Amino acid sequence: MYNTITNMMPHFSCQDIIAPEHKEPYSYTGLCDAILSYNAHHTEKAFGMGDAFQRAAELAAFLGNTLHESDEFKAGREVSCLYSSICYCFVNLSNVY
Repeated sequence: MYNTITNMMPHFSCQDIIAPEHKEPYSYTGLCDAILSYNAHHTEKAFGMGDAFQRAAELAAFLGNTLHESDEFKAGREVSCLYSSICYCFVNLSNVY
């Protein structure tokens, strides 16, 4: 049962409006699971403290930053296009993220 994010952002708005072209590993369920996991281990709850406006502002800031950093939830890994039109994906050989 999700209670933190689903009250502020229903499933349809996340996948259809915010990130319609999202790719693995990004998903609405994964985001909700990550928030619940984080909140289970921390006293300060992500998107769960303050009034409704403060929680919505925190979620908007988080989504804005992660959308920018992940190419709108399409890049699951770091991509670099420095000094070239050819992009290289840095593979994490140790499988540690």
